[in-house]
Amino acid sequence: MEASPPHGEPSPEAPPPSLDCLPSDILNTVVSRLPVRDAVRTSALSRAWRRRWETAPGIRFILSDSDAEPPKAQAAIDAFLARYACPVRHFVYDYIEAFPHADQVLALLASRGVESLYFSFAKSFDVGHVEIHTLHPAVFSCNALTHLFLEHCTLPRAPSSFSGFPNLTSLQLSKVRLTEHGDRDLEAMIQMSPQLTNLVLRYVWIEDDEVGEWVIRAPNLQILSIQSDHDYLWQTEELPSLQQASIKITYFSTARDFVRLFTHLKQVTKLKFHMMPNTKVNALDGLSCCFWKLKEATLCTNFFSISSILYTFSILKSAPNLENLKIEIMDNYAEEDEVDMNFFNALWINGLFANLVCVTMIDVPLCSNEMHFTEFVLSKARQLRSFYIYYENCWRPNLMPHEEVVIKLKEIRRVSPKAKVVVKKAEVSTP
Repeated sequence: MEASPPHGEPSPEAPPPSLDCLPSDILNTVVSRLPVRDAVRTSALSRAWRRRWETAPGIRFILSDSDAEPPKAQAAIDAFLARYACPVRHFVYDYIEAFPHADQVLALLASRGVESLYFSFAKSFDVGHVEIHTLHPAVFSCNALTHLFLEHCTLPRAPSSFSGFPNLTSLQLSKVRLTEHGDRDLEAMIQMSPQLTNLVLRYVWIEDDEVGEWVIRAPNLQILSIQSDHDYLWQTEELPSLQQASIKITYFSTARDFVRLFTHLKQVTKLKFHMMPNTKVNALDGLSCCFWKLKEATLCTNFFSISSILYTFSILKSAPNLENLKIEIMDNYAEEDEVDMNFFNALWINGLFANLVCVTMIDVPLCSNEMHFTEFVLSKARQLRSFYIYYENCWRPNLMPHEEVVIKLKEIRRVSPKAKVVVKKAEVSTP
């Protein structure tokens, strides 16, 4: 039995806590959450930390222009991967001009079971001097991928041995060029990724004079976003799991079947659609109560012509359960067709705006057509609580002064006693 210290003398202090006392799984968690450079440096802490990074799963490797010159960066990658015993879960390669090294890195990662891959070769369209690099075909050998993001590069033709990405859940292509028949390759890549839930195609262009219709087949897809200048004749089949869709095509093909497109998007609860003013009025004939589940919609449209107004109402009439509506006014030309409340009242159907709670209009020129639309909504939407108008300072015929708009809005009869109207300049951030 240990003797007690003499009366009046302090007890010996307990040894200070040490990081070495932590369980091994906690040490691994700490290391895995560090950038790779800091993870390697933990080896200098103590014996318990020495070379721990080599077996700590999940280290995020991020390589960018700010880290090192390409030759030094390549040497660091080689040294790291030569000693790292775990699969590479997350790898970011954010270099503008390091093409040969990118090929070596990609070939190396393909053999190391990389799960999340981000390859970007430019920050924006403004980098005019940057060559559009063609990726190494080894990208198709990364069959453990769960996330793939490619930006500002050319995707090569898939080899005949390509068997798909069985674990891929997110595919994002931004400013990516596809070669001849690239539409068929993209169609096959999507179809051969059965777990895909998120698909983003942002300014993907196809260098092929004869692009035919190709189909997006993804039964588990939940989020779809397509943004492009040109319509490359893509279509979708039934997407039973889809929850959100965002479609912005600057120039739709005259052969585009909008009824077919929207019918296959009927599952969405959130929709953003860029509506071109030159779209035919009858383009949505036959679209009757398609979006039963739609709760939130953003429509990029305008009110300067009857055709664009009718097109907008084709969407609104098909969404009886819509709660939140945002309208982004685009192409603010002078009004070609001036309409009145009689025109809008003629568009009324039972159930329109029945569940509408909030409306936001952005870049509003405050002309008579927009004012009549506002009056129409306020007079019909019984559940409405908020109507935000972010007006644009511009010169246009029939433009109403801000003070006059406020006065007119106060005079409008509101069927919902809780409805409030807020008018602000467009540069104010929207809710």
